[in-house]
Amino acid sequence: ELYSTCMSRGEQLCFNACLASEVDHSMGVARIELDIYFLHRHDAVAASTASLEDSVAESVLGLKHRGAKMQAVSAVEGARVVPTRFGLPRQNQWNRSILYSCLVHADGLVLPEGAEVCSPMVTIHMGDGEGSSVVKDREANNVCWEQAVPVKALVVDRTAKIQVHNMTSGTLGGERELLCQATITNVRPGCEFWLHCYGGADGAKKSGIALEMTRGLFRPASSYRGTLAVVFSDHKLDAKRWFSKLAGKKKPAQLFVRMHRGYLFSSLAGKWVTILIQVAGCRMPDHRAKRDSKNPRHFNRNILTFKAKVDSHGHLRFSDDDRPYVERKTPDEIPLLVPPNALHAYMYISVAGEESKPPRIFGKVRLSRGDDTCTWQRMMFDQSVVDLPDAAFTNDTAGFILCYARLRPCEAMTFGMEGS
Repeated sequence: ELYSTCMSRGEQLCFNACLASEVDHSMGVARIELDIYFLHRHDAVAASTASLEDSVAESVLGLKHRGAKMQAVSAVEGARVVPTRFGLPRQNQWNRSILYSCLVHADGLVLPEGAEVCSPMVTIHMGDGEGSSVVKDREANNVCWEQAVPVKALVVDRTAKIQVHNMTSGTLGGERELLCQATITNVRPGCEFWLHCYGGADGAKKSGIALEMTRGLFRPASSYRGTLAVVFSDHKLDAKRWFSKLAGKKKPAQLFVRMHRGYLFSSLAGKWVTILIQVAGCRMPDHRAKRDSKNPRHFNRNILTFKAKVDSHGHLRFSDDDRPYVERKTPDEIPLLVPPNALHAYMYISVAGEESKPPRIFGKVRLSRGDDTCTWQRMMFDQSVVDLPDAAFTNDTAGFILCYARLRPCEAMTFGMEGS
């Protein structure tokens, strides 16, 4: 989880720890900085202006749980640090069981190859406990399981694995196909999580690797497969009230993407390519969506498109004139509804004319909310689609693109609310 957080944020992790003794009530503080990186170090988090002791003392006042010997306390940098996590309970309580009542909402579920809809079912695993939902018939967007999923686990079991399967026969005894999977490592009563699931490409030639990507066993995963919102509780929840609040947590925004140039794309030398842009949980409606907004085939996950030419040296150019870059934006009249924790715009490169096939190359760029600084982003071969070809690198690197992506908040409109 620490590795994933470093890679997704593109910066080092920094948090304060409070060390408390149960014997003499003494207290110590420690500032922990961590970086896990590939090839290059991540940017350092700006140092806090407050003293370490003041930051920890202020955070400790808000802690409800006092039993842990060590608590990870968020420092004053806010969202740029590791979230507060509660430690394990006392050892004599580890065998105490707890019955979780879990409400689940799914959106943007990937459709099985060639299918118009799917029939999803949720399964939640915690320790030796497992609970399954009812099967939702012919739904893929805004799927609400009003009946809570019960899961019995020990207090010490803090990791939950959530799977969504497509039930081909519509019954619990039928065949199932894994649509998406996510893992949560810090479950406790009252917690709500927004999870964006990635895996192998839909219709990938190498189905075994695609399934391993979906299960989190092969990284990096290439393709978006759905968004899950989950809440865990130790008492019965008001499902109608919780589901009604979810829509308000998606923020209307307009996406701007600027592409400058790319280098080292030797595997695409001499070809025209199409670059498709996606953001987790976002989609654009087509002309049929107004008549039938429930059909997932009437929406497109590719919300922006760029055309480019790769020359014989592997240089990728977006414009033939003197302009240094090409910028596109989503329509003003159809704002996107961006769910929480959507942190990146994913880029997919296909040879022109092969856009309907799984893209061979993918990458991502951090979504900015104000800074227009362009950065070089590594693009990778999707190993669920192609074997690693002869390229400029010995790993899965396919090239680099200089770009940036920015979200600008805007007002929601009626059709935008339905289409995104």
